[in-house]
Amino acid sequence: AANLAIAFAQQGKRTLLIDADLRQPRQHQLFKLDNGVGLSDMIAGRADASAIRQISAFPSLSFLSAGTQAPNPTALLARPTFGQLLDIFRKQFDIILLDTTPAIPLADCQIVAAQAHGVLITTRRNVSKLGPVAALKDMLASAGASVAGAIVVK
Repeated sequence: AANLAIAFAQQGKRTLLIDADLRQPRQHQLFKLDNGVGLSDMIAGRADASAIRQISAFPSLSFLSAGTQAPNPTALLARPTFGQLLDIFRKQFDIILLDTTPAIPLADCQIVAAQAHGVLITTRRNVSKLGPVAALKDMLASAGASVAGAIVVK
């Protein structure tokens, strides 16, 4: 997700990378930032847009960390506020990328995917099996997500 966000930003697209993995957030580490105030705080109404940080090395790239550890991430992501925030962000950014928890066994990914305009499934070469990936695609589609494709990583 971070590499894709950087690629879009390098093309001059106003890009927002959101770490929507409220269980084990990692995106902030890649940019050497603290997790601090972020998405969970915005959804809960404890933070505003100032939680979005500009990545200095990439002027078109903004980042929203996962934020404060939530006691029930699934319930927090299921709040209408999450979708409302994404609607606001869509007016401010050309590209919004959401990094989520692994799709199985958690429902968090399905909730986030249903709010996104498109989903890319990340699979691992020589690890991911076609059957479970196809089942994941069907599960996401039944949750209301539009699966745009898959990315195979090492």
